[in-house]
Amino acid sequence: MDRREFLKLGSFVPAYFYLSAAGLFSLPHFEPEINALGKIYKGTLDGKIYTSEDSGKTWQLQYKLGSANSILKFSAGADHRLNVLAMNNAHTFSLVLSSNGKAWLLEQKPVFS
Repeated sequence: MDRREFLKLGSFVPAYFYLSAAGLFSLPHFEPEINALGKIYKGTLDGKIYTSEDSGKTWQLQYKLGSANSILKFSAGADHRLNVLAMNNAHTFSLVLSSNGKAWLLEQKPVFS
């Protein structure tokens, strides 16, 4: 084995172990979810809200906030309103599901603490 082949092999081995270990230390991907109002609502880190009416077998895209936003948390209030905590950059904001269940409206008062 000449020097060139040794260097090729020598750079391959550390790269292989680095890429293998990178998967072990990656952050977990979570999707906030809530079962409320007869549906399951699931949010994504790229600003999408999906609904399922059949216990999660199929999902429909209900709303897109845009890829710059992340869905962080859902909550169901005592007034039977569904709220979502979202984030854009470092700013969080709350949305509430409209009474007809089709639109998400900006909540004026803080819902989450």
